[in-house]
Amino acid sequence: MPAVPATDATKPLRDEMDKLRKEASQLKEEAARLREEAAVLRRENQQLRRLLAEKAENTGTNTLSRGSQAAPKDPGATPGDPALAHWLSALSGKRHNSGCRYFKTTEGLPCRATEGTACKICGG
Repeated sequence: MPAVPATDATKPLRDEMDKLRKEASQLKEEAARLREEAAVLRRENQQLRRLLAEKAENTGTNTLSRGSQAAPKDPGATPGDPALAHWLSALSGKRHNSGCRYFKTTEGLPCRATEGTACKICGG
């Protein structure tokens, strides 16, 4: 089938199509680059989390990296104490209950219902 010669009426449309194809190609390349960058960042994040976990295991302590907003701990309280049914996130000072997605998933320690600041998601 012979190619249809470009007329003055179709030339702007063909130019626009070429421009759109070029832009789509550039966007596909950028998306591929971003996917690769995200994969690299995910691997780095996993490695850093692993290193932090190893460091915490080696030191054998669970210290708060910043000053806590928590009330003083009862020296007689143990982590299995039913009064310590909440989780105090070390970085934010937020208190989470056992139904919260952040319960024991962040760096922190068991706490009482009156310690720290209540989480806005679960109510602490």
